[in-house]
Amino acid sequence: MFDLNNTNGFSQDDLVLLNRAMQILVESGVDESNAADIVNNNWDETENTVESLTRTQIHRQDEQPPGRSAAAAQIENADSCRGRPPRRLARTIQQGNPASSNKGIEMLNLTPRSITVRSPDGTDHVFQPSGTVARVAMNETYIGVCPVTGAPVIVRTAGAPTGIPDEGTPCIVSAMVLSACPGFRGVFAPDTGPTAIRDDRGQVVAVTRLVAA
Repeated sequence: MFDLNNTNGFSQDDLVLLNRAMQILVESGVDESNAADIVNNNWDETENTVESLTRTQIHRQDEQPPGRSAAAAQIENADSCRGRPPRRLARTIQQGNPASSNKGIEMLNLTPRSITVRSPDGTDHVFQPSGTVARVAMNETYIGVCPVTGAPVIVRTAGAPTGIPDEGTPCIVSAMVLSACPGFRGVFAPDTGPTAIRDDRGQVVAVTRLVAA
């Protein structure tokens, strides 16, 4: 969940709204980590509602352009991630406030929450939000109905990410953004799997590994 300790620049009302949206997504069957990513990606600096924060882009299968498969869309998204970001976006990233490791190498935290990475020697490296949030739209394509239950069946694919700096710039993004730019050098996500350190409520307080794109 979002709180004052793992976010930066959000008011108490903002946090209530973020957590309400995340709760709705989790109750609908979305994994907690993915729910946080969806809420992060949908956050707008001007106006937000529960509906806008839980929204995903839904497309019917017959709306796909002729000859363009879901696999082709994923390839195009990966290719777009490898391109240089717009110059305006690059300047925004460079004006961020990245945390630095003990080796003097800057790593941008492109999520709205602080991230703690615990080194093998027990040192905690805390990366505060840089002020820029990398995002990716999740597209849901309706492909039919389940023959057993009659429930709609969808395929979920990631759209093109935004907010990623030039390739080679070390940065931390959400797992959802990471999946949208495979092979992009310098992009990492926290590994929140079994090696993560959690508190008595099951919340991640630090990760011991990073996942590369």
